[in-house]
Amino acid sequence: MTGKTSTMSKKKKRYQVPDRRPRRVIPTEDEASAKREVGMARAEASSGEEWAGDAHEFIVAHLQVHDELFADNLWDHGLEMPISPRALGPRFRVIANLGLMESTGRYRNSVSSNNSARPVWRSLIFEGEAHCETG
Repeated sequence: MTGKTSTMSKKKKRYQVPDRRPRRVIPTEDEASAKREVGMARAEASSGEEWAGDAHEFIVAHLQVHDELFADNLWDHGLEMPISPRALGPRFRVIANLGLMESTGRYRNSVSSNNSARPVWRSLIFEGEAHCETG
């Protein structure tokens, strides 16, 4: 090697890409809850009052004849899908708060939600013998 310095002997400088993304601040529990409420209100508003009423009646009728409920089963049994399928969440909350259903503590992957886990609900007004297959 004539006149050249070996690159091996020099310390290598690592190039660091500056982080140009804004720093994400983790919200407090109250802030996260508030954002959830806003999102649920938006999803329900996008579906309209008529769909919300129809869905409420459909879910209550389903709970009377099935011991368990899973969101995908509602679509399979004929509930019309709203503009935003997320509108089902606020309906579930209202019905659970009325004491008509409760969480089983189990989850199942939902094909209508990109295979993400969704809760399985237990009917508290079940009157029949049918069993809703929830996987």
